Amino acid sequence: GKPLGFVEQYGSFVTSLLSFNVKSFITRRNTLEMVAERLPYTVALALCAMVIALMLGPFFGAVASLFRNAWPDHLLSVFALINISIPSF
Repeated sequence: GKPLGFVEQYGSFVTSLLSFNVKSFITRRNTLEMVAERLPYTVALALCAMVIALMLGPFFGAVASLFRNAWPDHLLSVFALINISIPSF
């Protein structure tokens, strides 16, 4: 019935957090289970992105160094700047 105060709500949250029993506000499922079921896909996506970056990065770096101060160097520099500027979320 009666709503909990801030201290009681925070204490309940910390207790739930320490016991790994945090529930989603929307689905009311355990968040640890939700993260665990999606973790393999996240790892696979990260590994694929890393492989692609490790394959293309040295190639683009070599092209930029071969055409120093020419249009390919400028184009790759702009592309790298845009990619770094995009938020990771």
